[in-house]
Amino acid sequence: MKQSSPETQSALLDAIRCGNLEVINDLAQSGADLTVADNKGWTPAYMAARSGDVGVIEIVANHGGDFVSKVAFGRTAAHAASISGSADAIQFVAKLGGDFKAVDDDGRTTAHAAARSGNVEAIRAVFALGADFSASDKSGETTLQAAEKSGSEEAVAEVRKILASH
Repeated sequence: MKQSSPETQSALLDAIRCGNLEVINDLAQSGADLTVADNKGWTPAYMAARSGDVGVIEIVANHGGDFVSKVAFGRTAAHAASISGSADAIQFVAKLGGDFKAVDDDGRTTAHAAARSGNVEAIRAVFALGADFSASDKSGETTLQAAEKSGSEEAVAEVRKILASH
């Protein structure tokens, strides 16, 4: 059974945020629990997906990180990868079982997250994985409005293209 101190868990999450593969691997091998959420409800898997770094995601996955379950606010690693704007991270999290049709507690889809990232490749990746581009969140924000908030004209054009194709 893995047990780790709050200091170890904090160091692990810091290493994940910074993309320090060596420290992540060392902490995981020395017993850091890659399933425990921090005091805000974020797990190492969520933070790894949020980093957009496939190397970080792979190490966390190889040491038991959960890329399927919902965490704080009903978000998933699929939401986190979408927020990162990294199409590679999105594809990797999908291979680990990430649900790109997931909806968080605020009604936001992975399409909202990818659109807000402003990255066209991320938008295309979540669309290919079945993300709902027609949904509005609980505040009424559409995926198109999320893309507009990104400031990327290319992202707005891509979301319009997707919406027109349905």
